[in-house]
Amino acid sequence: MVEVSQIDDEGSETLGFDRKLSVKQIEELIGTVFGKLVSKAGKEFVLAEKVGLLVANVTYLGIPHPVGKKRIQIKSYYPEYLRKNSEEGMKTAYVGVYSFPKKPLFVVFEPGTYAGKASNNSSAHVQIFDLQYGMKAGAYRKTDAFGNVLTVFDEAHFKEHVLSLAGIRPIAEEAEYRDRVMGYLSSFLASVPSGEWLGSDCYSKMAEAKSANALQGEWEGFFFEHLFKEYLREKPTDDVEWGSGKKESEVDLDLSFPKAKWFFGDLKTDNWKSDILGNDMKTMEKVLELNGGRIWYVVMKFSSEKDSLYGYAVTRFWDKLRGGKYTEQDYRDMKGHFGSRMKFSVKPKIFEILNIDATALSIMKTKGGIFAQGKNSDSKPRGPKIKIGPEMEEALTIFTMKP
Repeated sequence: MVEVSQIDDEGSETLGFDRKLSVKQIEELIGTVFGKLVSKAGKEFVLAEKVGLLVANVTYLGIPHPVGKKRIQIKSYYPEYLRKNSEEGMKTAYVGVYSFPKKPLFVVFEPGTYAGKASNNSSAHVQIFDLQYGMKAGAYRKTDAFGNVLTVFDEAHFKEHVLSLAGIRPIAEEAEYRDRVMGYLSSFLASVPSGEWLGSDCYSKMAEAKSANALQGEWEGFFFEHLFKEYLREKPTDDVEWGSGKKESEVDLDLSFPKAKWFFGDLKTDNWKSDILGNDMKTMEKVLELNGGRIWYVVMKFSSEKDSLYGYAVTRFWDKLRGGKYTEQDYRDMKGHFGSRMKFSVKPKIFEILNIDATALSIMKTKGGIFAQGKNSDSKPRGPKIKIGPEMEEALTIFTMKP
């Protein structure tokens, strides 16, 4: 055994050896949570003849994996129980019990993507950050890079969730609303054009639509925004609004989800292997820490071709749209102007939705997730922004889609 990352009773990350419950201890725990509603049937727990729970310990994935990566083993009999329950009109949940803290956490894995994994060596994964967020929030749901859906619950929220699966209690209104927002955002991402985006084409489309940002230099981000605005116009919903500056919060973020307090979103585009540069710290602290809200980043990661490799073709096109500023200089010193940063084309590689709350911001503050922007043209310092590196990106991602 090795000491690995764990979550203590206060929700802080620490080092320690995994703790595992015996079969008898798991039976006692599930019985304590659900009382007479649950019974043991073979190797699963059955709740009100409506839901089957297959329960295992959450433990470290093992060397050489990162010390914060954990899993439950997918037992060879899981698919058979899933098939039997389905035939009998029952739902099935794969449940992991994380018992390092005094009050255990429950990880519910939706079984669909694991159905074909019959080997004892197969597993369903959960990150230490996921456990941390679940403890802080009571319930934390995400879809990982492989399309697996998992939710980390404290005991009260776990009981509520399973009872709702059994139809004994309705799904919480807030969770239902977030699912609707997630569905709308994922549908938008599915509509985003795949393949290569040419800068000149994107500028033309924004100019034709009279977009307010048609003359901006960072065209890839503004075209992503343009696509979302078009999608919102064609498929209007009162669950999602563009912009939030006129709301009571007066925060500068792209999206507002008005049916939940202090719930906002922002569109982000970044190169495939770069960190995600987020919003200014004042905005993040106001929404997340002062008002207990959350922000969802809707992210497109892309590969790109530099415009300098193509004779600054897009820069020249952009310049003409702006009135020919560079034309007057006979296109001299293109590299010294915006041409060095202009992209000839981009190709979407992956879409993600990141959930950022006060816990996430606190971790970023302690783990170097702050970006100092330098100074403005008047020599006054710019306020810092958050910066999300690969480890935090993986932990915060609650939805992933490839084009």
